[in-house]
Amino acid sequence: MQKQKEYLRLKERYPFACFYCKENQYAAPSLFMETFQLNLGGAWCPGCKHRIHLRINEDNESMSSYEDLEEANAKHPKLPDSCFVPQEALQNA
Repeated sequence: MQKQKEYLRLKERYPFACFYCKENQYAAPSLFMETFQLNLGGAWCPGCKHRIHLRINEDNESMSSYEDLEEANAKHPKLPDSCFVPQEALQNA
């Protein structure tokens, strides 16, 4: 039997705190996250104007911000499994 395809289900926005100024903010998933299913995003903090790298956390409820791209990639190499929903779950919703 063939395994049912899983669908990406991301929230409209995720809370995070800026790596530099610790200001609480929200960010929408990036195009890389939505289109290519890569846990790869970034932004400029509106408070302190630093460039930050954003990753969705394992619980799919929040994002983490990082100063260093390599550290972000090492901690979050892919979108967490909690971002994916089996097809049958969507049909029963």
